[in-house]
Amino acid sequence: MQKLTLLGTSSSDAANDVCRGGNYVSLNTNQPDMLQLPPGYAPDVLAFFDAWSALRAGAIVPRLSDYLDHAPPKLQPFVSIVDVHGPDKVLVRLFGTGMVGIVGHDFTKKDLTPIYSAKDLARVGAIAWQSVIHPAGYLCVRTVKTGHGLVLDCDCICLPLAVQTPLPKCMITFVSFPKQMPRRPGLAELGTVMAVRFVSWIDLGAGIPPPPSSAY
Repeated sequence: MQKLTLLGTSSSDAANDVCRGGNYVSLNTNQPDMLQLPPGYAPDVLAFFDAWSALRAGAIVPRLSDYLDHAPPKLQPFVSIVDVHGPDKVLVRLFGTGMVGIVGHDFTKKDLTPIYSAKDLARVGAIAWQSVIHPAGYLCVRTVKTGHGLVLDCDCICLPLAVQTPLPKCMITFVSFPKQMPRRPGLAELGTVMAVRFVSWIDLGAGIPPPPSSAY
């Protein structure tokens, strides 16, 4: 199992740790060396990171093409891949089939304005841009109202992917939905993301960006 450095969920008194805007990063090495998910955080998030990390081949970030060739079949339905053109422009490259079933629409090759408020979309775009240009991963919790009318807090991991062109940059997100999620026949409405809460940066080997807005 690959391990990674999770930042910003706990404090440390060790002399080799430094606090950067509330986020703690080991000074011993920039390479990922341990993972401590927040209490209760979905374990399949780590499984997704393992699959992503196995494709890095010594690089900080794996290539998009390698991920698409080796996508984890059990987790891939709940993945979205986005093209990040800048902090104010994010377009969906791929929207997993599980996401389509929960939200009620396939957003592939579209933007996400129908399911985010303008305020949350701006925040998501800003941190996505930080993530891909640094690069660094991050954990967040999305409060999702499904197309069946269920409201769920979903643990997420967001990680950059390398592409050949300077722009757009690329990012992949895995969303952990309850395995035994109640389902109702038919979708009553389009699902929405009601809120997004940033949890922590993940140091992939290049350190971490500045902390995002406290409102995120």
